[in-house]
Amino acid sequence: MSAPSAIGRRFEQAPDIDAFLSIWLEERGLLQGEAAATFNTYYGSFLRSFSPRMRRFYRDQIVEAATYAKPGRRLLEIGCGLGTESLWLAMRGAHVVAVDVREDRLAAARERHAVLQRELGRNLFCHFSHASVLDLPEHATFDLIWLEQTFHHLEPRNDVVRKIAHLLSPGGHVVISEANALNLPLQAQLFLRRGLPRVEMMDMGEGRKHPYGVERLTTANAIQ
Repeated sequence: MSAPSAIGRRFEQAPDIDAFLSIWLEERGLLQGEAAATFNTYYGSFLRSFSPRMRRFYRDQIVEAATYAKPGRRLLEIGCGLGTESLWLAMRGAHVVAVDVREDRLAAARERHAVLQRELGRNLFCHFSHASVLDLPEHATFDLIWLEQTFHHLEPRNDVVRKIAHLLSPGGHVVISEANALNLPLQAQLFLRRGLPRVEMMDMGEGRKHPYGVERLTTANAIQ
């Protein structure tokens, strides 16, 4: 244990997740090499403009999950990407397991975890795993399962829903933040960028492949 650095104090004093992410966007020297390149690609649009409107949307989507992520509670994030939300909730005291099928993103998330612990001068309970949610053992249970813009990628969808139900502790919560398929302007943007919704096989390395939904359309009724 050690005293937090000046940047660590900024992280500790961040009032919400958009302020937390803003520090990473501003302090470009925190990450180096491949981790920095992955971060810059992943957050390219935010680096160009993290407007008040975008900050509000980004902040609001995690508010409900944060209310359940009390200190000491076990939290699973499915599709954690670069780990911003997992790290933020771990800073709040949750014990976080985060999974993703992209090893390059997980490598950057692990580097950010190490950097954040160094700047804070304390350990965070946050473990990043290269896995599908279907790979997790049945006996692992969580008080909160959190998915941010992830559900539409998960396949086979029925198997994933059953697995999430098995992994949830009695009295636990599942919180899903998802772009609504009825948001036609957004769906038009996604179509122009990524083409028709479809399922592809993603290469996870080491001979493993996993089905991956590319912008599968999802409505609120589809996830109730």
